[in-house]
Amino acid sequence: MPMSFSKKILSFLIVFIFAFQFSTSSNFVNAVSNNATTAAAWKERRQEKLQEIKEERERILEEIQETKEQASEAARTKRLEFKEKLAEIKDARKKLVVERLDFNLSFFNEKWINHWNRVLDRLRQLLTKIETRTDKAEEAGLDVTQVREAIVAANQAIEDAQEAVALQAGKTYVIEVEDEENLGQDVSSEVQELKSDLKVTKDLVVAARNSVRDALKSLKGLAGVNDLEEEE
Repeated sequence: MPMSFSKKILSFLIVFIFAFQFSTSSNFVNAVSNNATTAAAWKERRQEKLQEIKEERERILEEIQETKEQASEAARTKRLEFKEKLAEIKDARKKLVVERLDFNLSFFNEKWINHWNRVLDRLRQLLTKIETRTDKAEEAGLDVTQVREAIVAANQAIEDAQEAVALQAGKTYVIEVEDEENLGQDVSSEVQELKSDLKVTKDLVVAARNSVRDALKSLKGLAGVNDLEEEE
């Protein structure tokens, strides 16, 4: 018996609906698959950059250690002269105070160097996140020109600060004692030199931090950037 017109229409609709559902399901699976692939690619890229930062940090620390060892070798003569001059001071209390101050000069210099290295390391990691997110924004069609410029400036600021920290690590501070009468001036002179040097380095580290902050602010200012998926 030939199929009626209504049955033909019904059969066609059933086939069409199943075909549409399959197509939609297939597109959805493909979209999810593509998103997963993209997310995996971004995660891999970020891990690669973090690994580069780790290797760069290890290289920097090795260079700083070598610089410190060279500086320590060069300062050995000054240290011997200091001890000889210190032995000539008759006032035991003054002698003890000067000896402690001389030790603290090197101690605080070392403390600040270690602190700044940690700060710069964190800034590099943050800038890497900013770069990765900027790449995603660019692929999404956003104009990231200003963000790129801010990232370049931040990278340069970090490099300048790191160079200053390495330079500071190569400096030694030994009180040059002339005589007991001018002891106060001798101590003050070395303390002021350390403070001045530390300020120069600190200003560059602060500038690097501000530059990274500017890059982050520039990224957040992009319209639609908040709609992008966050990195894990």
